[in-house]
Amino acid sequence: MSLNGGRKRPAIAYSTAAALAVAAGLTGCAPTSPARYGAVGVSVNDEGDPMVALTWCGAAPDSITIRPEQKPKTSPAADDAGRGRVIIRSTKPLTGDLAYIDLRHPPDGWFVSVDVKKKPLTGFYSVDAWSSERKTALWNAEFDAASLKDLKTGRILRTKYSSETKAAVDFTMSESEFRAYGLSSCPKE
Repeated sequence: MSLNGGRKRPAIAYSTAAALAVAAGLTGCAPTSPARYGAVGVSVNDEGDPMVALTWCGAAPDSITIRPEQKPKTSPAADDAGRGRVIIRSTKPLTGDLAYIDLRHPPDGWFVSVDVKKKPLTGFYSVDAWSSERKTALWNAEFDAASLKDLKTGRILRTKYSSETKAAVDFTMSESEFRAYGLSSCPKE
């Protein structure tokens, strides 16, 4: 018995679908994924308030989403009641290739959907940023809000996979290291 009603599908359709699946697997993204130019990190200001660090090439990011994550995957699920997404939008373009968006005191033209003064960040988060103009995205960052307590002003937090622990681990970098890291993903001219 045939599952497709007795019709045979052309082999070319399966070959094309298989080729696209292999290409997506080899590149790590689907053909419709936006290009990634730059990076996102997390930092703190002098008062210890959270900031999103951005470095980019080309069109500056104008949208940021901070969304709660259930991590670590091996621990019991945390109670996410009340932990919603933080949406940050801009009506004023950034300039240069590096900026910090203070979540408690956003720069002129930037709007934060959640008052993090009244509702502090707790738990694990993923931060994404993108430019709607070029439909490009920056390499995202993940962080544990508890890690911000020990973060020094001027340091930028990111995570990386550790082959030793088989888990994501925090690491920090200076502003110049962060800029070089983010801009290394930009097209060479």
